[in-house]
Amino acid sequence: MSDPVLNFVSVLGHQVNAGCENFPQGSRVVIVNKTSGATMPSPVTPASGTAPLGINLPDDFPSGDYYLKGLDKDGGYLAQSVEFYFG
Repeated sequence: MSDPVLNFVSVLGHQVNAGCENFPQGSRVVIVNKTSGATMPSPVTPASGTAPLGINLPDDFPSGDYYLKGLDKDGGYLAQSVEFYFG
């Protein structure tokens, strides 16, 4: 199997658009604050295989610089996206 890939596409309103490739079943995508390194508690988006992702952010999601990180079912690192700004 090829290495997992996580591609950031855009932010439109309160939705982050991305795509994953070669993600094992049971994987998930989290949002990480680039400045603090903290994983945001919400949203956590299920991901598997190769598919587009539409990640809806809560209304109170804080402005800042972020990146997406893909994790396997055990929380192991799979891939991460480029950085993006929300706000």
